[in-house]
Amino acid sequence: MDILTLLEERTPSKGLAISVVILGVLSTLFSISASLSLRYAIMHFPHVMSFYTPFGLIGISIILSLIAGLLQLLLLFSWNRAIKNNIENTKLLFQFIQGKISESKRESIILFLHKISQLEIATWAFWIYALFYTVALISGIGLKVLLNILAFIFLAIYLQSLFSVSFELSRLKSTAYSYFLGKPALITEIKGRNVIIVAILSIITFTIYWLYLLIKITYEISSFIEEDQRVRQGVLEAIKGP
Repeated sequence: MDILTLLEERTPSKGLAISVVILGVLSTLFSISASLSLRYAIMHFPHVMSFYTPFGLIGISIILSLIAGLLQLLLLFSWNRAIKNNIENTKLLFQFIQGKISESKRESIILFLHKISQLEIATWAFWIYALFYTVALISGIGLKVLLNILAFIFLAIYLQSLFSVSFELSRLKSTAYSYFLGKPALITEIKGRNVIIVAILSIITFTIYWLYLLIKITYEISSFIEEDQRVRQGVLEAIKGP
């Protein structure tokens, strides 16, 4: 096969990540404002039922929080799609050049293919998380707490899988590209992260760390995909020869 046909690779939207952060911050600010307004009204006007202002702020906060949550689902899924498509394209690339290289190098590419084929993101955990999270939005307080706990558990499973696979993928590709090119070909590394540490830091910082990660990881994956496409082209040209 002389033509390599790859899947379309879309980088996660940086604008979407920034929008999630902005909406999340605004939602928090409106919630704090509503709380302060309600406390002031109760302290100074305990017999007057004119809490329309704080209730309006609460409503705005809830709406912004819902929009941010739904956009966050889209963002988290876009990470998954970007990495999975890159893995599939890596398999197609290695299979393509397998027939273009010498017998001595073929064993190495088979080994790389085997390792790449073992990388799999727990997408099922994302869909269960999305289900629990969505149902929690329209549930009563008691059920909402339980559903949010379950959603968090499956989100943690999904994220740990994504972190591990992304880190290993970037490491393997840097090694493989360096081998084929005969010189260092390091591509942007997607950092491996421990989901427990992420959760702890997010709680300690009142979700500020999580909002930071949404942008940070989006940029890491986007840079990885863009740089990988560039180095991949160099590998293909090296295989074809002068």
